[in-house]
Amino acid sequence: MVWSGGAPCLLSFRIPVGGLTIGRELLASLAPSLHDDRISRRHAHVTAHEPNFLIADLASRNGTYVAGQALVDREIQVSPPCVVRTGRTVSVLVPDVGMFEGREVDRSGGVVRGPSSRHAGERAHAAADAGQNLVIIAEPGSGKRIVADRYVRQRRARELVIFGAELGASAQVPQGAVTILLEDPQLLTPAGQATLAGWLDARPDLAVVTMCWGELDRLHGFDPQLARRLSQVEVRLAPLRERPEELAYLVAVALDGQPDPIGAHASLVEACLLRPWPGNERELISAVQRAARRAVEGGKTLLRGEDLGADAGYPPQVPGSPTVNPLQATVLAADDGRRRRTTTKPETDA
Repeated sequence: MVWSGGAPCLLSFRIPVGGLTIGRELLASLAPSLHDDRISRRHAHVTAHEPNFLIADLASRNGTYVAGQALVDREIQVSPPCVVRTGRTVSVLVPDVGMFEGREVDRSGGVVRGPSSRHAGERAHAAADAGQNLVIIAEPGSGKRIVADRYVRQRRARELVIFGAELGASAQVPQGAVTILLEDPQLLTPAGQATLAGWLDARPDLAVVTMCWGELDRLHGFDPQLARRLSQVEVRLAPLRERPEELAYLVAVALDGQPDPIGAHASLVEACLLRPWPGNERELISAVQRAARRAVEGGKTLLRGEDLGADAGYPPQVPGSPTVNPLQATVLAADDGRRRRTTTKPETDA
């Protein structure tokens, strides 16, 4: 569960043999601090049929939405991961909740880090302690710099940011312990690569954090020996579309501190979860803030899914990015032949 009422959360539920009923009873028993005034006492029922899930609406007042579509008077079988909205609560069905159990999302300093990316931060921390060079592999906007900054803070060395295209034979590096943050390594010329290798030979107090899309040894024209020296530790950051618990918190962060306060409706979180966001965190925050400004200008106090720009999170512009968010589940079967209703019915008190 990643959102309830008007705020992000992180609650994990294992599906028992007889299934799990999502509703006010479940929230009251396990998370009494959460308040969703649109969820029914017994709203929807989820049963695990590995590797899939069977979802049934329990005649709820405000409906159950599966992958953004209304589920009316029937059961439906879906493949995970899948987004489910019940009232103003949003959950994600996943094959295994183990990585989320007993964990929290840290949003200190405006930075959001949950279980999905915590391992990357821990590995960067350990690499800094050991004085090892680090390569951070991730899509643009995924938070590579956040992981790099953690490395720098842990190493307590002077920071020097270098872009690949700027590093030439005449470049100089300051004296003393220095952590070089190397961006755009694919733009390093042979002269730049030779300069960097020379620094590593002459300066044992240097450490290099390289931020890139993929493995250095696969970059065209990149010296294999230098690639091995820089890749003592590799960290891969999952794209935002694979970090649902962080996405929900990022929606809240995007709306924090806006000149005109506006709240987030659960349908906004649902809509964000169903889009691929090739620009990841950076793109999401920008899109939500633009939508918030438009909504405020229209006199709204609550930002909904339909307020999000139609092109926000689409189309993928990054080579290799999926055209469909994996959280937008494939419907495999239904227990009857009736069609899903795609219109949103007005919310009423549960």
